Amino acid sequence: IKKDQEAPVSQPQPARTMLIDKATGEVREVDSRQPIVIIQSPPAQVQAPAAQPIMLQDRDGKPITMDLTQMLMFNKAQAEERRAEEKHKQSMEMSSTIKDFMQGIANAAGRMGGNG
Repeated sequence: IKKDQEAPVSQPQPARTMLIDKATGEVREVDSRQPIVIIQSPPAQVQAPAAQPIMLQDRDGKPITMDLTQMLMFNKAQAEERRAEEKHKQSMEMSSTIKDFMQGIANAAGRMGGNG
C-alpha cells in the first residue's frame, strides 16, 4: 500500500433486529434504522350477565319485574354510598377526637401558665 492511498474502510453492518408477534408467533426481521410501532390490543371486555328479568315484591307485596343487571348495579351503588358514608363518619369522629385533644392541651397549658 502506498502512503498516498488509504486502506479501504469497511462499514459495519447494522445489527439484525427481529420482531416476534406474540399473538401469532410470527417472527420477522425489521430495519433497525426505522422506528418500530407497537400496538397493544385492549384487554378483553367482561361481558355483563344477560338481561334476566326477576320477580320481586315491593313493600306492599305487589309484584315487580326487575332486570338482574340493573339490580346488581343498584346494589353496587348502594355499597359504594355506604362506604362513602362510613368514611365520612370516621373522618368526623377523628376530627372530633383531635379537637378534644387540642382543647385538652390548651387547657393544660393555661393551667401551667397560671401557676408559674
